[in-house]
Amino acid sequence: MNQIGAKRKEGKSMETTIKKITATLSGSPFGSGPTAAELFSRLFPSLPGEGIYRLLLSEEGVAYYQEEAQLGFPSWSSEVSQSVQLTGSEIMFLLGCGIHHAYYMFSAETGDLVDVVPDEKPSSRFWGDGEADIEFRRRRLFRAAERALNPPAPPARPEEVEPPRRRRIIHKGGRVHLRGEPCPICG
Repeated sequence: MNQIGAKRKEGKSMETTIKKITATLSGSPFGSGPTAAELFSRLFPSLPGEGIYRLLLSEEGVAYYQEEAQLGFPSWSSEVSQSVQLTGSEIMFLLGCGIHHAYYMFSAETGDLVDVVPDEKPSSRFWGDGEADIEFRRRRLFRAAERALNPPAPPARPEEVEPPRRRRIIHKGGRVHLRGEPCPICG
């Protein structure tokens, strides 16, 4: 277990923290999110402690890490990699490979998403806000994280769904029947 995992409070397991972080990363709108989640879940327990690391995946599928001087963008061109920065209280990722990106900061103790800092570049496609609206982008990323941690309940099975109420048809003569029932007047 690394220094970050060893400093955790009682009652909060490292597995829970890893699951929360990986679910949030996987649910992000960035294509690098699921890769970051996979590499982090495989390598976090073996990281030596505070620092910046590039998490890599070899062509044979072996995950390993290297120490880095600064947090870098994810990569798929020559190798699959993702950077992570560990401090005593925070775990930070940089997601996004192109013009748009965001920094995701998590609590090292609980795995909760503490903050998201999106890029400030104008966007009408990826962000859908034209000129950079940072608060809109932050809310969007937090909502995606919330949905990843608390997915909506599956739809009810057909036998659990109440049948739709059928409308009553009342004729001038006082005859009443439900729509869809045979009626000599309606035909």
